[in-house]
Amino acid sequence: MFYVVSYDISDDRLRNQVSKALAALGTRVQKSVFELDLPLDRISQVIATVATIIEETDSLRCYRICERCLADSRLFDQTPLSLDKDYYYA
Repeated sequence: MFYVVSYDISDDRLRNQVSKALAALGTRVQKSVFELDLPLDRISQVIATVATIIEETDSLRCYRICERCLADSRLFDQTPLSLDKDYYYA
């Protein structure tokens, strides 16, 4: 499944921890936005792990995008959608 994960974390140290965790699994497309292509059980683990890192006042959002919706997506920048599964499971 394809996911877009975004966060708003005020503490630099915690933000760096979350960023590193997400970067290990997907592609950063903006400073606090990542694209991940992971199985449902794996994304649940990622969210649970990140939830233990962030503070109550921080924000974490995860949007699942179905294949049909993904095919209808439009990009207005030079970065392609990160759909290389070998990259995520290597």
